[in-house]
Amino acid sequence: MINQSIMDEIKSSINSINYGSVEVYIQNGQITQISTRIIKKTNALIKPTKKVSGVVIRKGSGSGINLNFKY
Repeated sequence: MINQSIMDEIKSSINSINYGSVEVYIQNGQITQISTRIIKKTNALIKPTKKVSGVVIRKGSGSGINLNFKY
């Protein structure tokens, strides 16, 4: 059963954003983390100054992913 305090935190996270997502992480049957991702929408049109000819994707030395753009 989820206690009221955790439910209040989840509701607060949901109510704090207009666009985005709320992720609830569970470990060993217990909620360990609540993450809020806020998306900022824009109407601005941006024209690239250089044409992108390709993207190289490879796993980095850590746990992330490196994106290299070739112009």
